[in-house]
Amino acid sequence: MQSFQCCYTSDEISLMSDDDLHRNYDSLKQQIEKGKRRNVNTKNLEVEACYLQRELKQRVHWSRTETNYNKDKGRPGRPLGRPGRPGRPHQPLR
Repeated sequence: MQSFQCCYTSDEISLMSDDDLHRNYDSLKQQIEKGKRRNVNTKNLEVEACYLQRELKQRVHWSRTETNYNKDKGRPGRPLGRPGRPGRPHQPLR
């Protein structure tokens, strides 16, 4: 049984741009899916995907924390989430 090899150091992951991080994570997910269809051991890829996913989640958390900190201090912060219509109130689902 063949297995895929891929590994990033923690320094490489921390230096990746958000776009590179998303691109590499998506690529790993595709490789995992292909490997599973071919009955290939994908454990190494799954571990790497977990590291990239963790970094993605931490960056979202840090971004929200920074935005909330700046809001509390009266400083402009980065907007959260997807760009939308500014000033539009949230409409609950019916």
